[in-house]
Amino acid sequence: MIDNEFIEDGDEVWDDADRQCILSTARRRCGREVADKIQSAFGGTVIYVRIPRNITPDCELAQVVGVAQAKLIAEELGGCSIDVPSLSTAKNRADQNVIRWAKLAGLPNRKVATLVGMSERHARFLAAGLRAVGRLPALDTGRRWNQYG
Repeated sequence: MIDNEFIEDGDEVWDDADRQCILSTARRRCGREVADKIQSAFGGTVIYVRIPRNITPDCELAQVVGVAQAKLIAEELGGCSIDVPSLSTAKNRADQNVIRWAKLAGLPNRKVATLVGMSERHARFLAAGLRAVGRLPALDTGRRWNQYG
């Protein structure tokens, strides 16, 4: 599993949209394996976490991680509907981090694409997105935008 970027504030753990994050809570309370199971089973959906006393073997979270682990998670998140980030979002964020590192290191597009395991065009596309939000410096080619016209 690939780590997502979470903001931790004291005892509460929040994702980038100011929502409590089940993956961060599960990782902290139960371990990485439990967080991976939750993301694999529920990624991209919203699940309701029952309060601890209502966790039974038939609740959807307990069926995936077990009753004991579900109760540990429910101690913090019980009674809430929680968005579970999808695996594709986590992989995309990890790819962006690798692309950012490789581009800052000066690697050419072909090597970046090979390193991440995608087409050169897609690597350029992700790098352009990183430039647009300021995570990569702008390209300085020394050419005018309308040099051909």
